[in-house]
Amino acid sequence: QAMSEMRHVAMDSLAILIESGNHFVPTQGLALLDKTIFTPARTIELNAEQAKQFVAGSSIATSPMRLDPSSGKSGVAGWTVATWDGKPLGWCKALSNRLNNHLPPWARLHVG
Repeated sequence: QAMSEMRHVAMDSLAILIESGNHFVPTQGLALLDKTIFTPARTIELNAEQAKQFVAGSSIATSPMRLDPSSGKSGVAGWTVATWDGKPLGWCKALSNRLNNHLPPWARLHVG
């Protein structure tokens, strides 16, 4: 019971969207939520090299057709959670030829 109370308190204080001009941007916290709480409409599974580029803050050259077909949104551009080994890394915006990285600067890793 204590764990459910802690989760509930954390959920009450978790920002899930940030207003930016005339639109909203999903937060890193939303991307990392447990699937029992939030399931993104679109995900894309990155390979090890792409995941390394993503956590360093780089955009990823790819085709939106690789988006998770189980979501029913395959090939559609928009907000997508990048995953590696089935685990969420953060948000990206799928475009026609790349994934624009929206990983916050504080969450990026220096990888060599």
